[in-house]
Amino acid sequence: MDLGKLGALHIRVLKNPGATVLSLVADALGGRFQGVPAPTRALIQAAAPSNCTALLRPLFNHPYALVPDCLAPPAAASDNSADAYVERLSDVRPDDLLTELEAEFPQHVPLAWQPVVSQPRAWARSYAHVMRSVWEAIRPTWHRHDSLFEREYERIGASTVNGTLDLALAQLGPRFQLAGNSLRIPDRRPGSYRLDENRPLTLIPVASGVGASMFSHQGDTVDWIAYPLSSLAPAGEREERTRDKDRDPLALVLGEPRAAVLRALRRPLTMGELSSLLQCSPGTTTHHCSRLEAAGLLNRNRQGQHVRIALTDRGNELVGLLV
Repeated sequence: MDLGKLGALHIRVLKNPGATVLSLVADALGGRFQGVPAPTRALIQAAAPSNCTALLRPLFNHPYALVPDCLAPPAAASDNSADAYVERLSDVRPDDLLTELEAEFPQHVPLAWQPVVSQPRAWARSYAHVMRSVWEAIRPTWHRHDSLFEREYERIGASTVNGTLDLALAQLGPRFQLAGNSLRIPDRRPGSYRLDENRPLTLIPVASGVGASMFSHQGDTVDWIAYPLSSLAPAGEREERTRDKDRDPLALVLGEPRAAVLRALRRPLTMGELSSLLQCSPGTTTHHCSRLEAAGLLNRNRQGQHVRIALTDRGNELVGLLV
């Protein structure tokens, strides 16, 4: 996706529970990987209606997921309630759904979509029931993440003020890649997209899994991008954080784990030393270092049997500016 000039890019971050529900359903019930933790996946599967796997097959049983716009969560800031989203699904007009399917499949609608075509109203209401069941199951958890969403708004806002927007975009999630002014969006359909020059880039963090990735587009114009909430605490980790940590400028830009990596690298360290210092597994440390290296903030060099990690000039400048 062509972002244009990053310096002129206007971003808005929206809290949209409907996007989280869709991401969780795609993973737990649709078989589309979003990195949802096993306990959360089990919770959703237990809460969902028994026949939902067959019901959802049209949406997710393709090389790529296809959710018609009339079934997707709206990105409008005034409509960020999952209750409103589910209610809207129950009232989807059959003609709207069929028109979208005809536009997507101009030659013939695939066999998997025939149950939708034959009874669009009944199918939409059953789909709404699935989404309502999942929302009711995860509603308490969603509200416990309020402070994490606030932290994400501050993180993106701080990156805009500090001129580090490229770093924030480069760390939307492991499935997104920033190269210059282009953002690679994970999708199995090849295509080029752009932003509407009259609209901001809309980002929707989702409390789903580390591999969460969704986007909505009209033709070649992207409406919104959903990505994993960067500060989402893993299972078992305390969600409450001190006020000082919440206001940490470096963590607001990079997230706490990656801010901790940069702080630890006041001097070059081996990967083993860094993992021990951070009390993280080698795999987790490697993941964060890979993302920081892609952003130009550190270098990794093999020396014999060890990989030595050091800050780049840019990394030192960022730490000096924000610490």
